[in-house]
Amino acid sequence: MTGLIGLVGGFFGNAGARIVWVLFGTGSLAMIWSTAPAGGRAAATGLAALMWALASVFALRGLTLRPIVHNHPPQYQFNPAFHLHTPIPAPTPAGDDHGPDNAHPLQR
Repeated sequence: MTGLIGLVGGFFGNAGARIVWVLFGTGSLAMIWSTAPAGGRAAATGLAALMWALASVFALRGLTLRPIVHNHPPQYQFNPAFHLHTPIPAPTPAGDDHGPDNAHPLQR
């Protein structure tokens, strides 16, 4: 049952199921090595490793060490706004721009 859960869960991309699959496979190979007769120990373990490797093609499909990058726009927009509230001086009357206080220093 553990192997089936690891195989199906690994096929659907569950990381925990993939770890279970790898541990199940190494544990199975260790059990086969320890219980096989001395004359056929290497052949039995090699055949089991081959079958487990073939099943691992499905359980570990798409396994990569590259990080997954999602380039989606953010769900919120942070727009800091800087508002300056400065008083605007009142306009001067049309004919009052040539007074004694409104002359350039070099023109006095």
